[in-house]
Amino acid sequence: HSQTHTEEAVVAATLQNNAFLRAAEARWRALQKQPDIARSMPDPTLTYGHWLRGVETRVGAMDNPVSLSQKFPAPGKRKLAASKAEKEARMALWEYQTLARTLIRRARLAWQDRLRVQEIRTVLDEELKVLRSLERTALARYESGKAQQQDVIKVQLAATGITNRLHGLRQQEDTANSQLNAL
Repeated sequence: HSQTHTEEAVVAATLQNNAFLRAAEARWRALQKQPDIARSMPDPTLTYGHWLRGVETRVGAMDNPVSLSQKFPAPGKRKLAASKAEKEARMALWEYQTLARTLIRRARLAWQDRLRVQEIRTVLDEELKVLRSLERTALARYESGKAQQQDVIKVQLAATGITNRLHGLRQQEDTANSQLNAL
């Protein structure tokens, strides 16, 4: 049960701290607002001009002209833009959810790899202890003339093989830890 709790904590930390996931979520949240913006009318424009010297036109003097204008989009254009924005927001949500599922799967796999390596290391550490004990016994028997040198060498070779496997497992554990840190 503590293993599952820890695995869940790793998954939660991955979802909370992953910069790519946060960026995907921010993109999705920003795109959610776009349909409302696309449905709205463009902002009106207020223009004010100031002349250093009065300008004389055919209709009279112009001192400080002020104008207000409003654009009116073609019929259906805002609805089409809103529909497109809704689709983009939905796509961003799907991308966000897909990335989240991928990160969860990768975090669980890296965590399981790490646990598997740790369990194998525990077993091999115990085997190595037994082999070291057998090596001491074989060495003592060889020194007393009750065993042959090949008996000692066989035990030493087995211990060396386990030591090499342990080294490889440490590298695998480092890789799993690096994957978890990267996530």
